[in-house]
Amino acid sequence: MRNARTRVLALASKDFEDVRQQPGLILPALAMVLGLTLPAFAVMWIGSADAAGSPNSDFALAADQAAGAIPELARMAPAARAQAFLLQQFLLFSLLTPVLGSLSLAAQGIIGEKQARTLEPLLVTPITTGELLLGKLIVPFAVAMLLLTSTFLVYLAGLVAWGEPGVWASLFWPRTLALYLVIGPLVSAAALLGASIVSSRVNDARTAQQLGSVLLLPITALFIGQLAGQFLLGTGALVTIAIVLALAIIILAWVAVRVFQRETILMRWR
Repeated sequence: MRNARTRVLALASKDFEDVRQQPGLILPALAMVLGLTLPAFAVMWIGSADAAGSPNSDFALAADQAAGAIPELARMAPAARAQAFLLQQFLLFSLLTPVLGSLSLAAQGIIGEKQARTLEPLLVTPITTGELLLGKLIVPFAVAMLLLTSTFLVYLAGLVAWGEPGVWASLFWPRTLALYLVIGPLVSAAALLGASIVSSRVNDARTAQQLGSVLLLPITALFIGQLAGQFLLGTGALVTIAIVLALAIIILAWVAVRVFQRETILMRWR
């Protein structure tokens, strides 16, 4: 067990050093944090101003209806309720940031080794396939969590500085914590596993990244559905989604180990 941990950490340390020497790999992802949060702030401010001006506005009525799924909304003033309601809509969309920002690292981690002719020597070492995949996913997953945390902090800072009174506290509601502490990490892990599966079968990092991002489609569909008022995911629904994601991760991990055929890769990638 100690030797396995040493091999995994050694592989992850090498990838971390590569990222440290090339900060350009994650700087665009950090810029994406602002790119996805600024539109949310604009919509929130418009919605709160609209609700403050008229209790029968569309934003005010939608926020009132959402109080059934999010009881904390009922205790807020109309403008703050509308702003908190819209924030909850965009929090789901913000889960795209860690996935999009880390997929390229996961794909490049395997395919880049092949292109640099360093994968073949690695495959003939005592490291197991599971250890290899785990070591290759540690850094991309850490980057995903960095981006998720950065998004949370940007929302928190913006709401404390410019939000309606008390709206910043909605970032600590059970629904929000479920999104950021459970759903976000699970979605990121599932997407990264998907990218590693594709990376073991293709020679192009862009192809692996694009196919791995298929998991983003359900998130986008849920966000659009919420924004259109078709439904609103409460804490119970998020728990169900978390269970499904956890099962998907187990299946994807099993598939990733099975499709990563060392001998086939060595012969096909020459």
